[in-house]
Amino acid sequence: MPRAARAALLIVVAHALVLGFLGRAPPGPLLSNLSMIAAGLLAAAACWRAAARSAGFSRSVWRLVAVALGIWSAAQTSWTITENLLRAEVPQPSLTHLLFRLCGAPLIVALLLDEEQVAVIPPDWARVLDSAQVGIVFLFFYFDVYFVPPAPGTSLAHLEVAGFLDISDIENWLIAVAYVLRAVLARTPEARRLFLRTALYVVGYAIASTAYNYGYYYLLARTGHWFDIPWTLALGVATVVAATWQPSVEAVRSAPASAMRVLTVGWVPAMAPIAVLALALQVARYQLALAFIAVLASVSVFGARLLVERYRQVRALEALRASEERYARLVELSPDAIAVFADGQINFANPAAAQLMGAASPQDLVGRDVGGFVTPETRRAMRERIARFPAGSPVVELEARRLDGSTLNVEVVFLPLPAPETAPPAQGGPAGLVVARDVTERRRAETERETLIRELEARNAELERFSYTVSHDLKAPLVTIRGFLGLVEQAAERGDTATLHVDMERIHRASDRMERLLSELLDLSRVGRVARPAERVAMEEVAREAVANADRSLADSGVAVVVAPDLPAVMGDRVRLVEVVQNLVDNAAKFMGGQAQPRIEIGSRGGGPEGQAMFFVRDNGIGIAERFHEQVFRLFDKLDPNSPGTGVGLALVKRIVEVHGGRVWVESPGADGGTTFCFTLPLAGPSQPVG
Repeated sequence: MPRAARAALLIVVAHALVLGFLGRAPPGPLLSNLSMIAAGLLAAAACWRAAARSAGFSRSVWRLVAVALGIWSAAQTSWTITENLLRAEVPQPSLTHLLFRLCGAPLIVALLLDEEQVAVIPPDWARVLDSAQVGIVFLFFYFDVYFVPPAPGTSLAHLEVAGFLDISDIENWLIAVAYVLRAVLARTPEARRLFLRTALYVVGYAIASTAYNYGYYYLLARTGHWFDIPWTLALGVATVVAATWQPSVEAVRSAPASAMRVLTVGWVPAMAPIAVLALALQVARYQLALAFIAVLASVSVFGARLLVERYRQVRALEALRASEERYARLVELSPDAIAVFADGQINFANPAAAQLMGAASPQDLVGRDVGGFVTPETRRAMRERIARFPAGSPVVELEARRLDGSTLNVEVVFLPLPAPETAPPAQGGPAGLVVARDVTERRRAETERETLIRELEARNAELERFSYTVSHDLKAPLVTIRGFLGLVEQAAERGDTATLHVDMERIHRASDRMERLLSELLDLSRVGRVARPAERVAMEEVAREAVANADRSLADSGVAVVVAPDLPAVMGDRVRLVEVVQNLVDNAAKFMGGQAQPRIEIGSRGGGPEGQAMFFVRDNGIGIAERFHEQVFRLFDKLDPNSPGTGVGLALVKRIVEVHGGRVWVESPGADGGTTFCFTLPLAGPSQPVG
């Protein structure tokens, strides 16, 4: 329990003890009044602290309740000084009675606050004028009660109901009923909680007033009687409801407007001049000038209130118009495509939407079917997505179709819009706003990035294999050289020149092999790193040059080479392409086996990818089993370790072809079935010169 609530409970207990043990005996009445003053001040402080914890509408209501409790405490203090310290009766009229009458004014002003009113920069003139209007009514009412001579059946000061309910009781109960109705008619959950809490105190105050007047008129009870305790209890309730108040942190959800609420909050200020006029009819018989001034002041305040409301409406309309122009400008300048549609037809599109869809202007899109810009499959998927997300779909990527039939990738967000109230009932189609962004270039960049990542992973794996293979194959000649150096030393010591020459020859062969390995590795590493500008290359000339370079090995093997005429021209590095064909021809010549009529064919055939030509180098040699079709392109990976060469040639072919954007592969039925090496290269355009 909060400390303020515990203090209120302590005051109620102390007040009960005073009444129980002292009652009317001195200093019982003084202590009873002091208990009520303490309870009032504590309640006012608790309401002020509740206002500090709140914001906006709730803060204003709690502050007004705190002011009302402060005025009541001041009135009770004045009563105590006059009755208990000065030992005199409180006269009528007096400052004490005026304060008791005015303590209800802030409560009435709190009822007139609108929980949905937009905050304004102080001073809030509407609230100031409402407070002034309520003050005029209460002051004029006080004057009518205490200064107008009583007349039979017309004096408010002598008005009684049931013999003990006077005008103050009627006033308190009307305010209590108004607070209950205000809680029922509140449009936000926080306002409803707030007025229900304050209604507990206001109803308790009305009960205390009725109980006190009953004891005053029927039992002739005075200060120090048990009828004082309801005041302390009502003020204790005010302390508890204020001390336990916690403002809501949830989003405000308004209830539908009601005619009763509009009447209560919107038109109650208009009743104030009527109430003043009704009071003026009685006062005018004795104080015509005062009655005229009161009516004039009330009507003037009401007129000023209307001017303030009109000024606010004009400012709100201007702000709304400026906001619409600002957002219209933002939509026009937005780089994202924005379109509004209803019943499947586009009603609005910004310039970015026209550019995205290939239209000359946004008006070219108005009236078109929104489903015509997507494929039927995408249209069904969008319809399902809209049904799943009635409050707006998350970002989704789909393929859109432009007016010229081309497609592009877009990111789309769909936001449903309420159907206009003026729309014919027959339409009834969904309405919404679509925001789209072209992500074609981003998707292409992502695809290229993924391709580069895959290539990098493949290169890293190849580099790992390359490092292992190089370290293994380069180590073999070194082992040979080191081993025979020891034998050379021993032969030299013995003077065995014949053995010395044989061992030296073996060392020379090992060093020559290492030199070839290093030279071919260097050549392999330069492929793709040291590149010449691509040029138009006639592949027939490349093939004949490669055959001429390999003429000696071909003549030694007795291999016949046939080059097909009219081979397609390609784009590439002529020197590297000669290396490709020459390595393939050398490889075919080495693995002819026991073929009686060895033959190699160089030609081209269809079936290659678009924009590329497919070439082949075919032999009738020993063939390659299918399980070795990938292995033959690995560095230093020779199927026959005793065969001549270093095992770099086919790896070099693969690297050169891939650098040119092509692909190389093997076709062979197996043993003695011959082998065909196929590779693709980019075709050259007809207007490009031959290199």
